[in-house]
Amino acid sequence: MARSVLVRQAWIAVVVLLLAVSGAVGPAGAQTKGGVLRVGNLGEPPALDPHWTTASITETLTNHIYEGLYSLDSSNKPIPMLAEGHTISKDGLVYTFKLRQGVKFHNGKEMTSEDVVPSIARWGKQSPYGKALFAQVADWKAIDKYTAEMKLKEKSAIVLISLAIPSSFAAIYPKEIAEKFPPEQKATEYIGTGPFKLAEWKPDQYIRMVRFDDYKSRAEKPNGYGVILIPGAGWMAPLGYDAVPLKNDTRQVLVFVPPLVKAGYVVFVINHRAAPRFHYPAAVEDAQRAVRFIRHNAAEFGVDPNRLGVLGSSSGGHLALMIATQGGPGPAAATDPVDHESSAVQAVAVFFPPTDFLNWGAPGVDGVGRGPLSPLFAAFGSLSDTDLGRQIVGKMISPIYYVTSSLPPVLIVHGDADVVVPLQQSESFAAKAKEVGAPMVKIIVRKGKGHGWGDFWKSKEDIDAFADWFDKYLGGTAK
Repeated sequence: MARSVLVRQAWIAVVVLLLAVSGAVGPAGAQTKGGVLRVGNLGEPPALDPHWTTASITETLTNHIYEGLYSLDSSNKPIPMLAEGHTISKDGLVYTFKLRQGVKFHNGKEMTSEDVVPSIARWGKQSPYGKALFAQVADWKAIDKYTAEMKLKEKSAIVLISLAIPSSFAAIYPKEIAEKFPPEQKATEYIGTGPFKLAEWKPDQYIRMVRFDDYKSRAEKPNGYGVILIPGAGWMAPLGYDAVPLKNDTRQVLVFVPPLVKAGYVVFVINHRAAPRFHYPAAVEDAQRAVRFIRHNAAEFGVDPNRLGVLGSSSGGHLALMIATQGGPGPAAATDPVDHESSAVQAVAVFFPPTDFLNWGAPGVDGVGRGPLSPLFAAFGSLSDTDLGRQIVGKMISPIYYVTSSLPPVLIVHGDADVVVPLQQSESFAAKAKEVGAPMVKIIVRKGKGHGWGDFWKSKEDIDAFADWFDKYLGGTAK
């Protein structure tokens, strides 16, 4: 199935941050524009000039500020961004690019070929991808206000992919900036066409961006599928009812959200009550409440209420599987209409999830705040202070004891060197699913990888696998 592509649909595909505690989310009409999202960056960018560096942090930040003529869809195929489209001459030597009209820079100026031509030329002299392309370019010029032409020395297969690649990408600047800063000199004026504009940058302190109200997104619509992300935090955080609705580990948000949004998904990042203040079943109730809230407001969020997926890692993966195994209608006597909705999801993708706390790595081994989980003992509550209590709690919080034949398709990525959450946890879950006739549980084993291995959250291979999984089982292409 070709994925429906959504590229920065500022008003339709939004990342919705929910504090999913009972009564903490408002009624359907209460959603408002605005708010502040604080994200912790791992390091300081060497520049905010994507032509000038291949640094990943620059790529991540500047993709919010700038845009190029082309971008990549979720299958890594070039798609138009600031370009309306292109034609190629019969001999394959001339590419004619038509530009979108009415696109504004952050300074209010309309983008035209006068900006595009010097920007791409500058990129072609500094970026490694630009240099590779321009080694094959004979001429690059404006034809009219909204048309630019590239003539090649010989036929090439890298034109569009070079213009679309997100690292050291071919960002379009206003002509004045593209010509002011030579290619070898990093630009220190930051004006683009992206959904956010730079308000302030204090090196080694913070970077502040603000919404660009005149941002003009493309016309493509989201695919109608929603994905709920539950970041992993060991069920532990100093959270209360008044907490900021976002987990502290923003690495997971930064990595999971953009590829899925780009693939056309509306992504919801949820929070939940956590230890030491709250214990089971608070986190599960909150996760289920979030699904119900999203389903109840599906029309407002632009998603199909019958096509919702959930993903998470470690404790977030555990909660995702608790939703997968226990999702269903809320209490019929509930007075809040949100609670009448089902908390079931249609597809699941998780990293290294705990599934059976009573058989932790081997039959009969207690994992309820014991062994490698002993640092998290507070997450299990006072009932886990006794052997009998741990048996009771362990069964209540283990997804494996709730698996039925109605389990939605589940994808698990797990390292075989994980000593915190053993691979056995995923294997046992898959075996139980097979035993009861559940349709699909697939495990991808990463050789030699431990728990939360190094930069697992940067694994493009795994994130692409997650997106493919949701495409297949939310998109209805499963065989």
